[in-house]
Amino acid sequence: MSNSDGNIMKQIPLYYTGLTTKSGKGQLFTEIVLALFKLTGMLNIEGDNLTSEFGISAARWKILGFSALPDTALTVSQIAKHSGQSRQSVQVLANEMEKAGLIEFQANPYHKKSKIVAATLKGIGILRSIREKRIPWTKEKAAPIKKKELKMTLDVINRIINEMDK
Repeated sequence: MSNSDGNIMKQIPLYYTGLTTKSGKGQLFTEIVLALFKLTGMLNIEGDNLTSEFGISAARWKILGFSALPDTALTVSQIAKHSGQSRQSVQVLANEMEKAGLIEFQANPYHKKSKIVAATLKGIGILRSIREKRIPWTKEKAAPIKKKELKMTLDVINRIINEMDK
């Protein structure tokens, strides 16, 4: 079986993979999940490309972004929940980012052990620099897609997230 078109999943019927049945919403949902896995990988690579000149990865960019939200103070556990990562992986990265001076752990008035993750001035500066690269990138990637389609896609993804979060 050739992979000349670069999309092996379109060449292999999903019911052969054992991931789903031959028909119905289950198969379509599985195809969505597989497409999202692929998209996530592609976005991580693109994120790494956007952030590498600033000495951070896409994973660190996510944490830095959550640590700099205005009027929002989040702990490692909360960042993990919002980003879909494990608490342990976020903690490891946050510890490394603290050593690099990108974030700091602050006292949490609601919990003695769970510290607030806050961006430092250095971290905020990096976020601003990344933003300058991200804006034209997002405009370029969104250009061929109608706004209505983007909105519908976002709505469906958020519905799936809400179902998974129950």
